[in-house]
Amino acid sequence: MIPGQFLSRVKKGPAPAAVLLLGPEAYQRLRLKKALFATVPEGAVTEHDLSRMGLAGVLDDARGLSLFAAERLIWVLNAEAALPRGRSEEDSDGESALGDATPLAEYMHDPTPGVLLVFEASRFDFEGDDKRKQERVRKFYSAIPDLVELRRFPSHEARAEAEALARSAGFRIDPARSISSSRPSAPMSPASPSRLKNWRSTPEPAWWESTTSPPWCRMRAPPPSSPW
Repeated sequence: MIPGQFLSRVKKGPAPAAVLLLGPEAYQRLRLKKALFATVPEGAVTEHDLSRMGLAGVLDDARGLSLFAAERLIWVLNAEAALPRGRSEEDSDGESALGDATPLAEYMHDPTPGVLLVFEASRFDFEGDDKRKQERVRKFYSAIPDLVELRRFPSHEARAEAEALARSAGFRIDPARSISSSRPSAPMSPASPSRLKNWRSTPEPAWWESTTSPPWCRMRAPPPSSPW
């Protein structure tokens, strides 16, 4: 499913027991994260990183009952790290590649009420050399029925989102300087909406920190304790 469909489902009814966010699009992932954080009380969010702990530890946390919140959100980073390494990594069809996913399948048969597990798998893309690796991730987490694909923005969608962000910030994109103009310009990156959003919250550099000049020409103001 696409991010918009998942957000609509969360707003209309109870959230699923678990969801897999698959794909490299950071802007859509951030929107989903903010929306899901708003569905649980403050302090009811836990973040784990599978590059630092095992999947079993995450599931043990999900099974534990909280004394302070009836609803919990457990956000799991680097979901790809749970996949087995070694020979099975090259064999995407082998049964051994699914061995470590058994605890997840068991949990999904009897999930803890009120707990939402979100697995974030952003390392691999949907095309090119990453496609096969991403299929392994999808297969490993097949016990999770809710999968949200975070594909990179096409250029026209990136432009529309960038214009919407500009309007909400009180700015207007000049059509004469837009990418649809006949004047040559650099193509819009798929991550442009995210970059524009970050730009809104970033102060403009001072004259001595100009980013348009070469690195060796940039100057910085001396610290207050400098003798000169």
